[in-house]
Amino acid sequence: MNYAHLDWEAVTEKARGMTDAALRGAIKDCVDAGEASWELEKAGNRVSKTQGYYHDEVSVYRLEIKIRAGRDQALGL
Repeated sequence: MNYAHLDWEAVTEKARGMTDAALRGAIKDCVDAGEASWELEKAGNRVSKTQGYYHDEVSVYRLEIKIRAGRDQALGL
């Protein structure tokens, strides 16, 4: 089975264009999808996007939130 591989650059660009609320929503969606993916795999089903895929996507969104927080702090916001 070929698993999907995260396009880090594309997801990073997508994250840059998202609002803070959208980033938080995307993180929640990825966590939920990752858990569902893991349950499907444990039950013997094949998935195209593994739990790891979703964890990688979450890491991009969390990094964007961290970058924004640092930028806001540097600007005194």
